[in-house]
Amino acid sequence: MKCAVQVCLVVLFLGTAMPPQHVGSATFFDPIGNVGLLSKGDEAAATLNEALAAVHLLYAAFERKEVEKVQRHKEQAVEILTTSITLLQDVDRLAGEKPIVLVPKNDEEKEMLAEFERNVVDKYKLPVPRTQKDLSALAVTIVTKFKSQLADAKIDPRSSDLNPIWSVMRSKIYLEQTGLAVSIVWSKSRN
Repeated sequence: MKCAVQVCLVVLFLGTAMPPQHVGSATFFDPIGNVGLLSKGDEAAATLNEALAAVHLLYAAFERKEVEKVQRHKEQAVEILTTSITLLQDVDRLAGEKPIVLVPKNDEEKEMLAEFERNVVDKYKLPVPRTQKDLSALAVTIVTKFKSQLADAKIDPRSSDLNPIWSVMRSKIYLEQTGLAVSIVWSKSRN
């Protein structure tokens, strides 16, 4: 769990090098670019992290068999994901057509990029992004799919069917892995 939180914080859609007066947060689906893009990306990333925190609270309520809290946290996560998607759409509108760089610097980046491509192509059935605009559109698509899955999941802590919660957990992991990869790819494309 600690690792997932760290991944989420080190991932959110990219935000590394900006002019000295403004440095991005670089967590999960957090783009870099002009200050307007960075500001929108930072807010989208922060909001997505808040939604994922609500999903973790859902998990805790599920473990405690707190039916009402499971539903409340699920609804809260879906609501915050909706806001995050709107902010990611703003980022998408501001993103440029600059080509992205998919050249890893080390084995860890190589492994992460291979996993990214497998997730994008196999799990999400999307083409591998080639531009920063493609990356931002990918973020909108993936977060939207996760939100829909979460909203439709019949999660009941009283049920012996654990597939709905497990499916959400797997999808959240894919979301976080892909978000980290997007951050790294975007940061490599800043030059």
